[in-house]
Amino acid sequence: MSTRPPFPFAPNPPSLRAPPSSEPDLVHMLAGRNGDPVAVARQLYGDEPVTLALLQRAAVAPASTGDTGWAGALAGQAVLDFVANLPQSAAGRLFARALRVDLAGVGSVAVPGRLDPATGGTMSWVQEGAPIPVRQANLGSTVIGPMSKLGGLVVLTRQVAEAGGEAAFRTLLEEDASVSLDASAFSPEAATDSRPAGLLNGIAPLTATAGGGESAMQADLAKLAGAVFAAGGREVVFVANPAQAFTAALRLQGREVEVLPSVGVAPGTIIAIDPGTVAASVDPTPDFDRSIHALLHMEADDPAAISTPGTPNVSAGNLRSLFQTDSLGVRCILSATWARRSGAVAYMTDVAW
Repeated sequence: MSTRPPFPFAPNPPSLRAPPSSEPDLVHMLAGRNGDPVAVARQLYGDEPVTLALLQRAAVAPASTGDTGWAGALAGQAVLDFVANLPQSAAGRLFARALRVDLAGVGSVAVPGRLDPATGGTMSWVQEGAPIPVRQANLGSTVIGPMSKLGGLVVLTRQVAEAGGEAAFRTLLEEDASVSLDASAFSPEAATDSRPAGLLNGIAPLTATAGGGESAMQADLAKLAGAVFAAGGREVVFVANPAQAFTAALRLQGREVEVLPSVGVAPGTIIAIDPGTVAASVDPTPDFDRSIHALLHMEADDPAAISTPGTPNVSAGNLRSLFQTDSLGVRCILSATWARRSGAVAYMTDVAW
């Protein structure tokens, strides 16, 4: 069915005043069942302010240009520099060097691994014409999958979107996905129905060296690396909060020690991991969708709060029609999953440097 108005209109001159409060009913009638009342109003009244409070109603305010502590700070400002300086995810950099698993078309994959790291390296030199020994590996498997997803959604008015706000909010969502991915991957949390277990799950933290200073840092890093190698690790990468990562970078200049900064790691926590001990499947970029027609449940009046749709009952006052309120919804989904193939991971908390 066509979404155009039932008949064309000649737009009135911009000098005409906005319609009185009784005109929205006429606008909706002329728009028809599937038409766009906002477009009809613009055809009738040009770019003059049409009584948006009557045409577009909702209980919870989205990001708008008038919110000085929210989206108003974004309106009319360039966002290219912010996009260019988007911090990388330490988990994403680690997963890029891990065993990559393709879960396309399958729910899960069993990834083999050695049960005992000491059983590796048992091949023999064979004399010419002599039989080659048959070896039996002591293997187990780790199941990875199905894919889990991180999701976030923001709502902004058309005015904010046209002032550059959509690009800024896409960046904010991408940054949130980066931080959330790191916080989940580098955690001791067990797996749930919605997310995989953290890489530190089931591993007891090591005791940090007391006293602080460079000597304590070197002792802590050596202790962590030793635990990774003892568990069969072949290389080691450290992950730390930016405060400890910066301190380590200053004190380790010229040394081949890799420390990845991550705001998803708590201050004072240092993680050592062999990238090869991780199997991962991660979408290379978040999936962004936008809608101007969706009906959303917005439970929180505070823009800084997280709106969690209530179940099983949803209050009609918390529903927002993006179409009716001339708003835009931007949704970000990052699909990812991972699993630890061995125990080549170590960490410690409350380091003193």
